[in-house]
Amino acid sequence: GEAKQALLDRAHFIVLPSRSEGLPMAILEAWANGVPPIMTPECHLPVGFSTGAALECGSGADSIAVALEQALSMDDGHWQARSQAALACARDHFSPEVVASAWTSIYTAMT
Repeated sequence: GEAKQALLDRAHFIVLPSRSEGLPMAILEAWANGVPPIMTPECHLPVGFSTGAALECGSGADSIAVALEQALSMDDGHWQARSQAALACARDHFSPEVVASAWTSIYTAMT
């Protein structure tokens, strides 16, 4: 609700050092709000890394600390580029139109 949106509006990053995810909605919500995530490959969203929309970390404390240091030392221009990449990732890969088109293609191929 409103409280979550207020947090996303103020956030510069979210952190999801998961060991296993299906499709992490928290990452998709962050991207849709221009918030780059710090996440593990186990979030199963490699497009975030390849587009610059996410920073990679592991699930151990040392790896998370390194990623947090990288994020917190990022200058505003670099953060803005990642934020724009996050918005583009949400729009280009996970928007309702893109998802509906993909499902339509799958259903059409099955008939």
